[in-house]
This record gives sequence, C-alpha cells and structure tokens, in this order.
Amino acid sequence: MNQYTKASYSTALLLLACMAGACLRAQGGGVSQAHPPSPASFAALAQRADAARDADHLDDAAKLYRQALKLNPGWKEGWWSLGTIDYDSARYAGAMVDFDRLIKLAPTDGTTNLMLGLCEYEMGLYESSDKHLAAAWKLGIQDATDLEPELLYHRVLIKLRARQFEGAYEILAHMVRMGMREEKVMVAMGMAVLRMGPGELPPVGSPGYAVVERVGRAESARFSDTYDKARQLYKEAVDSTPDFPRIHYAYGRFLMEINDPDAAASEFEAELKFQPKDYNAMLKLAFLDYHKDSAAGIPYAEAALKLAPNDPLAHYLLGILSLDVDNVDRAVNELEIARKLAPREPQFAFALGNAYAKANRREDSLRQKQAFVALKAAQKEDDSQSNDEMKGNAVPGAANPADGAK
Repeated sequence: MNQYTKASYSTALLLLACMAGACLRAQGGGVSQAHPPSPASFAALAQRADAARDADHLDDAAKLYRQALKLNPGWKEGWWSLGTIDYDSARYAGAMVDFDRLIKLAPTDGTTNLMLGLCEYEMGLYESSDKHLAAAWKLGIQDATDLEPELLYHRVLIKLRARQFEGAYEILAHMVRMGMREEKVMVAMGMAVLRMGPGELPPVGSPGYAVVERVGRAESARFSDTYDKARQLYKEAVDSTPDFPRIHYAYGRFLMEINDPDAAASEFEAELKFQPKDYNAMLKLAFLDYHKDSAAGIPYAEAALKLAPNDPLAHYLLGILSLDVDNVDRAVNELEIARKLAPREPQFAFALGNAYAKANRREDSLRQKQAFVALKAAQKEDDSQSNDEMKGNAVPGAANPADGAK
C-alpha cells in the first residue's frame, strides 16, 4: 500500500469473513444451486479450511480453500474467505481473481464489490476500482463503521489521480461531515482545493506537506466549525506561506463560495502574480467579472484559452462575456464551440440559445432551449441515481460555470 493507505485490515477482514458467510447464505446458500454438493471430501476440506482460518493459520487455510473450491467452484463463502486471506497477505492479483469469481455468483453484494475495488486499486486498475467502489457504496456494505471510511478514501485517491478535483471534494466534504478528520483526510482535502495530484504532494514531514494539511483543515472547518473559523485558518495559512502554489487560488475559491467576490478576486489576482499561467485563477476572474465588468473579464478568458484552446468552459465564459458586451457574432462562435466540446452540459445549450436569440436566429434559439430542457431532465435523473457521488453534498458552487475541470 502507498503512504496514504497503510493500515491493517486483518481483524476487520476476518470478522467480515464470518459475517459474510451468513449474508451469502441468505442470498442463495453457501453452495450454489448450479453446482450440487460435492462428495464428503468437499465438506471435510471446507471444515479444515475454516478451522485453519479461525486459528490464524492463513497459508494453510488458503491452500485448503483452493482445494475445496476446485471441488465446488460455486461455494460463495469459500471464495470470500480465500479473497480476504489473499488480500490481507498482499496477494492482490490473487485476491482480485477470488473476488471476481465471487462477484459473478453474488453481483449485488456491496461488500464483495468493495473488496474487488480495493484489490483493483492496489493493482493500479483505478477506473475499474472506482466502478466497483461506487457500486459498493450504492449497494451498501457490512461493518460500515470500519470499512466505509476506506471505501470513501480510496475513491478520493482515485479521483485525485485522475485530477477530478471537484469529485474528490464532494466525497471529502461528506467524510468531514461524518466526523472523519484524521491527517490523511485533511491532506487529501488540501490536495483537492489546491488542485494537486498525488505525484505533486510534498514528502511527509516536509514544510510543504504541512501547508497542504493546513489548507485542508482550513477548508474542512467550513463543515465542522464555522465560516469565520475557516476564514481565519485560511488567512493564517496564506499569510505564513504566500508563495505556495495555488494557496491564493484555494483561499479565493473559499471566499467566492461565502459570497465575498471582491476579496476572492484579490486572491485570484495574487495567485496570478505568483503563478502567471494559473489557468483556473483566470477562469475565476473571468466569471467574477461577468455582468459586473464583462469587458474586463474577456482578457482573462482569452488568456485561459491560449493555455487550453480545447477547454469548453473557457469558450463558454468568453462566449457569455462577449454576449454581455454585445459582440454577438463572437459570442455565437465561442458558445457553438463550447456546445460541441461538451454536448451534455445544459448551461451551454441555454447560453447558446440566448446568443441565437440576440442574433435573431429564432429557430436555432428554440432548438437550444429545447435541448436545455432535455439535458436538465437527464442530468436530474443521473443525479437521482448517483448516491455514490453524494450529490447532495456537492462541491460548493459546482453548478457555477467557473469551476474549471482542468
């Protein structure tokens, strides 16, 4: 395991091995109906395997489980026990095979999805891991007190690796509300708001690592304490390390969310002084200028597009800013590009519809407004079916079009 996930699962997994037996029997019996009970040798092997497992003779138990499973490959409890032993022995490839066999026998068992997802994480199969961890969250898991934090934390790590910072933040906010505030969670929160992937995290014990944790505690205080406390912690962190990459961006983002746009703008501008090519600070400033001084926001959107010419959000912001200063042709062009790059984003369809209306293209405008309604309905349906993403605890301002995804 890496430095974030070192933990012993021995006790939890062995307890779960016993608990899961009852659950799997309830789902259809310890022996699959598709595979009738084998001769007495199977029962003897199964009994010896369970006894060896309970006596903590795990290598012997694993050998016996494999022998028994050759005689009866439909034995759910056997696959579970073998999988937990392999996982706890750091034989992740073998454990992945064990739980994959079990999930074919019990596809709706949340705890099996969890263990398969954890194995895949250790094997570096992050996309598949996130899929099974999400399914585990949706289906429910046994012994949630011990294992739910690990499920959520691994999903955070996967999203940080993929630079899906808003998605990581959603889960972390949920974790903090649940009272999970240990160091690794605070560090992950700091990484999310500083837009930092695991490879960018300074070494444990270094001054930089302490800054990341400090920022994470400041952001987390908004959920566990008060906005005033969070603001105080942020200001202390910024004042002590003003040149730390994206610290002004993180603070500005927080200020933007508590409706202090002028202070937020000052922080984003400060970020650009230290990091002149900070794309996300440019987008935030462009958004803050919308309606207030759209002409002033256009250069920020243009600068962001030079750094990321295929980013739909930058095209969208330049489009709505251009429309606000009555540059209709440019607005239509930028918003059409945004729609092509992100065809499932409802707000882009709505904005393009407004631009078409201003260009007297009524039929085109109507089509975009109809597309907006359809996309919003689909988005609502997706949200209602995505409890694993905890949409009710979404990133503050996630609907805000200035939340960059880069």
